[in-house]
Amino acid sequence: MEIARIGLCGNNEVYVETDDTNTTPHFHVRGDTETCIQLRENKYFHHGRYTEVLNTKDRKTLAEFMESTNPNLNMTNYKATCILWNMNNSTNNITQEEMETIPNYRTIN
Repeated sequence: MEIARIGLCGNNEVYVETDDTNTTPHFHVRGDTETCIQLRENKYFHHGRYTEVLNTKDRKTLAEFMESTNPNLNMTNYKATCILWNMNNSTNNITQEEMETIPNYRTIN
C-alpha cells in the first residue's frame, strides 16, 4: 500500500491510499484509531480493518484540520485531500465545485 500523506491532525495522520480499490472517495485516519471517512459527506466509510470511529475531540480536531490552510499548498487541507484522491485514484473524482464545500466533520455518521 502506498499513501499520499496530507498531514498530522492531532495524534492522527491523515492520508489517501494510492490506487485504492474502493471507488468511494475517502481518506484514511490512523494513529489513536484507524478509520476511513468519505470526502463528499460527513460519513464513515468502513471497510476491511477500518471500522473504528473518532471520539468527539478527534472529530473536532479533524474538522479544524480540514478547514485550515495547508501552508505548503495555499489551500485548505480538505481541498488538498480531494486533489490527492483525484490524482491517485482514477475513478469517481471530486469536482472543483465539490471541493469548495467541506463536510461538517464535527459530526460523522
